Amino acid sequence: MSHFSLLSLILFLPFLGAIFLLFIRGEERVIFNNSHRVSVLISGLTFVMVLAAWSLYSRWGGAGQLSIERQWLPSLGISWRLEINALGLIFLILISFLSFLSILVARKSISKMVREYMFLTLILESFLLIAVCAGNLFQFFIFYEAAVIPLFMMISLWGMEKRILTPFKFCLYEVVGSVFMLAGIFALYITAGTTDIDFLYQAAIPVKAQYFILVAFVGSLAFKAPLFPFHIWLTEAQAEAPMPTGIMLCGAFSKLIFYVFLRMALPAVGDVIEPFIPYLAGWAVFSALYAALIAFAQEDIKKIASYVNLAQVAILALGLFCLTDVSLKGFLFLCVTQGLAISVFLMSGAALNERIQKLGIKNPSGMMGMLPYLSTAFFLSCLALLAFPPMPSFIGQFLIFDAAFTQHELLGAFILPAIVLLYTAFFKHFPRFLFGVPTEISQSVGLKESDVVSDMTWKERVMFAAMAVVFLFLTFSPEWLFSLISRVVEPSAIMG
Repeated sequence: MSHFSLLSLILFLPFLGAIFLLFIRGEERVIFNNSHRVSVLISGLTFVMVLAAWSLYSRWGGAGQLSIERQWLPSLGISWRLEINALGLIFLILISFLSFLSILVARKSISKMVREYMFLTLILESFLLIAVCAGNLFQFFIFYEAAVIPLFMMISLWGMEKRILTPFKFCLYEVVGSVFMLAGIFALYITAGTTDIDFLYQAAIPVKAQYFILVAFVGSLAFKAPLFPFHIWLTEAQAEAPMPTGIMLCGAFSKLIFYVFLRMALPAVGDVIEPFIPYLAGWAVFSALYAALIAFAQEDIKKIASYVNLAQVAILALGLFCLTDVSLKGFLFLCVTQGLAISVFLMSGAALNERIQKLGIKNPSGMMGMLPYLSTAFFLSCLALLAFPPMPSFIGQFLIFDAAFTQHELLGAFILPAIVLLYTAFFKHFPRFLFGVPTEISQSVGLKESDVVSDMTWKERVMFAAMAVVFLFLTFSPEWLFSLISRVVEPSAIMG
């Protein structure tokens, strides 16, 4: 297989699969089954090809072997260029895996307009993959922002009670962040005279322009990551989005703004960012502490998880802003593992909530005695979301904390209380929710005894067992991911 065809297939196979779904005909049940099977096949093949690209990249030493370049708008100095580099490969693996996972679990979560939902998911995957591999600024911006459209539609059509207001709030914050990003991109284009990302690193950008670019991209990150006080859309979207959409939104899409900052902004503002590092890192620490305090005050586990995820986003920003080799390694490792952790939490939480509603339980207690397998999976997913040792996300978080303490003792002094509050927010509910006296089942729901004690299906057991293997592998053999991360953290490795 040629380099061109491998990269092309990775980026455009989900898009072609989405188009194919439109031609599926038959009865409603036939459309339901075939749409899901085709989507699983397409997304699974895409993930396998990303792993093949990673293998080839490692074999070739990463010397820009996987790339495509065509003339697009030559009069403006803009070309159509796609490439895989070390940084992009990390996000390609994360996006393709979470896309495959979200499509697998969508069969049970999405019961209406399944073909349309799978169509939007594959389109979203293709947009995100192309954005990560984009070789010029405007190409990235077009596809990154286009990914908002399928997310907006999925929340609006398949969301929960507030599915009308939440997606508009999500879009509002994204648009404001996009305005900041577009301002930074135009500043880069005007000062460097090119949109080619690789050439930006050799351009002599004036110091005044660097200040403007830094403010623009920091503003974009604040809205899109998000950080306090622009965070409200993330907690609401996580609560209102259907579970498979939440996996893509919280696990993949919201992480790409960190890719933007690391890939485009940092190389351009290297002369001016150092004096601002303590303030940016302090902002991230404050955001984490704020989220931890709000999480501690919550009584609903779903809301607690939303703010725990927000705190983890702030910790990611702390790792990025510290700008040391150790912090960036921890940041990239946590970016992957936290994306997996929030996905497993959403899966287990949705499955457990489905059983609770089916059993007619109003105030759940003692779930470990009623649903032992599912409750165990939920408990472990909470530990993963919290980055509790020995979960793999703890490795990345530990490296970030080490860098924060090295940067300034005050950063460490304030980030540790935030972590303690996050632990307490969850653990104060576990004694009753998981290990308390089992709740009496409502007699009005008319369930048989066999239904009352139902636990995981065999498909769910296979799914969670597979995810457990992934987590164990990342915990005890993190070297394979760190070997790729090391290429990013090395000098000039961000350029590929």
